[in-house]
Amino acid sequence: MRDTPKPVTPFGGLVVFIEFLQKLGYAAQVQALLPFQLTSPNAIDPAQTLTAFIFAVVAGAR
Repeated sequence: MRDTPKPVTPFGGLVVFIEFLQKLGYAAQVQALLPFQLTSPNAIDPAQTLTAFIFAVVAGAR
């Protein structure tokens, strides 16, 4: 790693975090362990909602 004069966003580290989760098989594990599944054809998958929340926390959401 090296210093750069370019501005850095809080989302820069998410790439490494996403790759880490992929190596763990995170998505399959979350879908298997969640105790519910929404049935509406318009519903957002609860695993995706949980993942978005985790990404927001990692990126510094308050």
